[in-house]
Amino acid sequence: GGAARILPERFGELVNLKDLDLRLCAKLVALPERFGDLVNLKELDLRYCQKLVALPKRFGQLRNLETLNLEMCRSLVSLSEGFGELKSLTSLNLSGGLMSPMALRSLPEGFGKLESLTSLNLEYCVSLVSLSEGFGELESLKTLNLACCSKLVSLSEGFGKLKALETLNL
Repeated sequence: GGAARILPERFGELVNLKDLDLRLCAKLVALPERFGDLVNLKELDLRYCQKLVALPKRFGQLRNLETLNLEMCRSLVSLSEGFGELKSLTSLNLSGGLMSPMALRSLPEGFGKLESLTSLNLEYCVSLVSLSEGFGELESLKTLNLACCSKLVSLSEGFGKLKALETLNL
């Protein structure tokens, strides 16, 4: 596991970075604000970064990001506002576990703009009360896991618009 608590602000200068594996950086509390400058990043693995509380405001600038794994980032309370700008994102894992549920309370406004998203895992997001307003706009979504989302009492009206949906786990 990584010992880093904070990555330097200059980390954003690694503009040719395509794949970044920060899993098991158990002490990592934040990503630098300039993280959004990593415009060529395609894969980001933050699994088991259990102290990570938030994503930087400019996270949505990662326009080429295809895969984001935030599994077991149990301190993550919210996603950044510009999250819906991740137009290339195809796979998003926000799952927790029985002994380590996620703290995520809501999906950001604009989440439905993730037009390329095909796979979304929200298992054990026990604090998630509702899906975002535009959730039904996720036209490419094929796989959705909402298992063990105990506070999620209803699905949004637009849920029926998820025409590409093949696999649903409630």
